[in-house]
Amino acid sequence: MTTTSVETARRAALRVGVILPIAIGVLGTLAIALMLPSLPAEVPVHWGVSGPDAWGPAWIYVVWMAALGIGMPALYSVFFSRTRRFGRIAAFLPAVILGITLFVVSLTALVAFLLDSPLAAWLPMTVAAVLAVVVTVVAWIVMPKLETDAPIDVPAAIQLADGQTAAWTGTAGGWQVHAGPSGLRVRGRLGWWRFSVPAGDIAEAGVVDIDPMSDFGGWGMRVAPGVGDVRRRFGLVTRAGEALEVIRRDGRAFVITVDDARTAAAVLNAVRTA
Repeated sequence: MTTTSVETARRAALRVGVILPIAIGVLGTLAIALMLPSLPAEVPVHWGVSGPDAWGPAWIYVVWMAALGIGMPALYSVFFSRTRRFGRIAAFLPAVILGITLFVVSLTALVAFLLDSPLAAWLPMTVAAVLAVVVTVVAWIVMPKLETDAPIDVPAAIQLADGQTAAWTGTAGGWQVHAGPSGLRVRGRLGWWRFSVPAGDIAEAGVVDIDPMSDFGGWGMRVAPGVGDVRRRFGLVTRAGEALEVIRRDGRAFVITVDDARTAAAVLNAVRTA
């Protein structure tokens, strides 16, 4: 893959996920602001089965439009500028941002336009949802898609004499990570979440360099499509950089960003063959 192809994809993402959504959000916000004199002082802000069931000041439409139609793509631009690679997830996010922006703008504009109509209860939501889905799909289809996921570096297994075992313990954000004879165990510090990969299920363990936005679309508990022989990745992503990736025999992968991931991987590669 050439630098030119990556830069081309980044420029396309900038146009689709930042410039175009912000332009749409600005135009939509201005249009609603110009409509304010013609709107009643109180407008519906929520509809139930039988019609409007919550009301608010008319200017709330302007705030809603500006916050989501402009603020969301602007926030995405901050994360986008920090993305070091451009994987498939990074290519999908701009399409989603564009679709959500169109949904917010079209929904708000149609509600304001049809305020006194019985159609206001269902037509704006239907039109906005269909428009958002269609635009998201089309944008995803035309967006350049590159395979820039960092390769896994598989360290050699720790050499163990007969009867010996190996273990490693570390922390990653709010997670406690343990690699040992039983495999990989990860537990939240409050004990609410637990994950494990038994030693018998491990095909290999290695070190990867994680870019949260490019590889997983953000931070936290994330699911992403796999690359090559890996069919799906589940990640506990607390930061960018070094991470432990454990690939199961069925093709699924477990990823957690943690320091000293190489030692943890070497331990797991030893116990999986023990």
